[in-house]
Amino acid sequence: DACEPFFLLSRQDYFSFGGEFYGIAEQKKGFTRIKIQDTGVGMDPATLNSLRSGISTSQRGTSGEQGTGLGWQIIRELVETWKGDISIHSQEGQGTRIEISLPHMV
Repeated sequence: DACEPFFLLSRQDYFSFGGEFYGIAEQKKGFTRIKIQDTGVGMDPATLNSLRSGISTSQRGTSGEQGTGLGWQIIRELVETWKGDISIHSQEGQGTRIEISLPHMV
């Protein structure tokens, strides 16, 4: 069963064009799924493939900010350490969605 979104931001200082950033957490039998999505600039296929293959990379964001690409690497390593799954989906001009599934710990 889906839960209500646990946060929603629509801030001019985060997205220069008035985009949104939100997340939803769902509890399922044996695991929790977290979905995080934005309506930012998205990523081109080459950048997306680099992230999926473990290469640290970054591109300019909606306000021209430059990151290091380390955030994805750190989160992916934590999720894998906790025996979870993580996936990333992105399309240029439409934003990015990250889905994380973590098993319930007993």
